Amino acid sequence: MRCLNKLLIFTILFLPFIFLTPIKGYENGIQDNDLVTFGYHLLVDGKTVEYYDSSIPKKILFNENNIKPIGLYTRMLGMKIGEKRNFDVPPEEGFDASDPDYGYLAGKLLHYQNVEIYDVVGVSSTTSSPSGNFNILKFIIVLSVVGGSFVLIYGFFKIYPKLFFKKCSICKKKAVGKCSKCGQIYCIHCFQNGCPSCKGRTLVRFKK
Repeated sequence: MRCLNKLLIFTILFLPFIFLTPIKGYENGIQDNDLVTFGYHLLVDGKTVEYYDSSIPKKILFNENNIKPIGLYTRMLGMKIGEKRNFDVPPEEGFDASDPDYGYLAGKLLHYQNVEIYDVVGVSSTTSSPSGNFNILKFIIVLSVVGGSFVLIYGFFKIYPKLFFKKCSICKKKAVGKCSKCGQIYCIHCFQNGCPSCKGRTLVRFKK
């Protein structure tokens, strides 16, 4: 039982380092070719041009070719899940006149509001939020499983002998053998001065 106690203590102390330590690479936030789900509100001259939020997000492979304009790409690079920013993109970093979809916004100051990252899947990032709520949940689940297993094992070793092992005829604890003379069964403690019934001196131990 001492080994089981040490195992449980070790698990409780060690598991937080596994599940609550940030995954390597996440500190850098969004990187090229991460699959990013995000939202933003784009205003030009006080009018809404595009709007995405958590209910209708934008999901795209994050790289310089897919994120337009370049000013939006550079300002989103490195953002983390849950992070929210507001920023302006000047005309020189805005849309190009040759852009088939946004060419009409060339030379305009772009106002991006509520730029927020909802999810990131990629080599450099994880879907776990910076708050660590997901990791904490994993830790609680694993700790519950470990704790439950410990209780079952502990209960097995505590209850099983009482139900299935032979009991000492005096103290009712686990018996280790029987008197060679009268056949009464005893624990080692009750037989330490010989058989209380027949005064026999030999204890025949049970086979393990």
